[in-house]
Amino acid sequence: IKKQQLNIFEKIQDFILEKIVRKKIKAQFGGSLKTFVSGGGALDKEVGYFLNAIGLPTLQGYGLTETSPVVSCNPIDDIRVETVGPVFKGNIVKIAEDGEILVKGENVMLGYWNNKAETEKVLKEGWLHTGDIGIIENNYLRITDRKKDILITPGGENISPIKIENDILKIDFVEQTLVYGDNKPYLVALLVLNKDKSDTSNDIISKELE
Repeated sequence: IKKQQLNIFEKIQDFILEKIVRKKIKAQFGGSLKTFVSGGGALDKEVGYFLNAIGLPTLQGYGLTETSPVVSCNPIDDIRVETVGPVFKGNIVKIAEDGEILVKGENVMLGYWNNKAETEKVLKEGWLHTGDIGIIENNYLRITDRKKDILITPGGENISPIKIENDILKIDFVEQTLVYGDNKPYLVALLVLNKDKSDTSNDIISKELE
């Protein structure tokens, strides 16, 4: 999946894994499972790597109800976990100056039923403004954020709070977090600690956040 060559020891590990572990896991799904498709929300890259490693090929895709509903998806023969794959034929995707993903194609809706005002907000010159922020790398689309979640500092710097929140959530004693700082010269974070580690000292918390 990572396009890295395995050394001899890793090849032996992989062979054993295939015969002992993957075979049993696939059997739990009937033995004929070809692939999973993930959508509706971002797939954590470590989860994606894990699922593929244990023999459950997982293809992350992207779309909206307004696009009927699929725009792109990873192909089974070239999975790139941190992306939502190449754009499907029939779709045209471009990235706006502010990073927003715009979509045009036969699958894009004509508009919201009896709601001209809302339709005009998202459909402009035939382009659907998705509200998602992304980039295209080597023909693969990667979602990086939601437009409405971007924080803008007084200096004009755009900051993705989701990226910071995801990093903070990797700390084992943090259960929930919220990063805030729109139009502020600094960021703050609200942390909810796990119940069994609620007595963690401020010094340890500060050290982890560094």
